[in-house]
Amino acid sequence: MNSQLISIKSTKITCVKTSSINPELNKNYYSLVITFKKLNSPDYVLKSVHELSTSFLCGNTEKENNLPILINSDASCPLRKLTLKLIKETERLIEIDSLEAIIQLVSKGEASALLPIYLEKEGLIPVDDNIFKINFYSYHHRN
Repeated sequence: MNSQLISIKSTKITCVKTSSINPELNKNYYSLVITFKKLNSPDYVLKSVHELSTSFLCGNTEKENNLPILINSDASCPLRKLTLKLIKETERLIEIDSLEAIIQLVSKGEASALLPIYLEKEGLIPVDDNIFKINFYSYHHRN
């Protein structure tokens, strides 16, 4: 929505975890699929590749360095994978089951997390100047 690929007003949207995309596509037909995962399905054709800009964000203006870092519990989540690649101090990592819960905890200043930088509009603050790009893909159903 942020990159204006779709309109929330005119589109029925189904959100699933990255690890659940293939089973979902086997159950239901979708005219458009936007995913962090490359699809290997003859029913869907890649239409475009985009980048999501991310950064470690916190909700506290003091930018504490000792805050725990939250990651999604979905092993296929690209934000989780990149965080694990970037952060070597695993004792500071806490798994959380939903993106919404991660955003709430970060907003309260209780933790930081690798999140889309567009969340700065919601009052989140970058921990540093580093920006990390994650590809996401748009697929259309073959008709």
